[in-house]
Amino acid sequence: MKTAKAIDCDILYFLIRALCVRLYIILTSKGLIFLIMFSNYPDIVSVPQVCQMLGIGRNSAYDLLHADQIQHVRVGKKYIIPKQAVIGFLNQSCYNGDQIKRGGLTLVKEGEYVQ
Repeated sequence: MKTAKAIDCDILYFLIRALCVRLYIILTSKGLIFLIMFSNYPDIVSVPQVCQMLGIGRNSAYDLLHADQIQHVRVGKKYIIPKQAVIGFLNQSCYNGDQIKRGGLTLVKEGEYVQ
C-alpha cells in the first residue's frame, strides 16, 4: 500500500503532466510552439546550430545571414546569433507565407521550383 506521501507525489506528477500537455496545446494553437521547440539550445547559437535548428545546409544558413533574414552580430569572422532571432525568423516566415529562394529558383510546392 502506498503512503500518503507517495500518493501526493503521484497526484503532483499527474497534475504537472496535464499542465505540460495543456501548455503544449495552447502554444501550438497560438503558433508559439517555437518558444519550447528550441529549449535545448543556448541563448546564443552558432551557424552549425542554426543549420540543425532549421534543417538546412551551411550555405543556406549563410545566405539567410547575408540577406539579413536572421538578425545577427558579426565580430570578426564569427557570427553571434540570438536564438530568439531564429525563432523570430520562423514566426515571420510562417505568418507572412514567405517563399524560400535559393539560387535564382523559388520553392513553390514541395519538390517544385520555378525561375
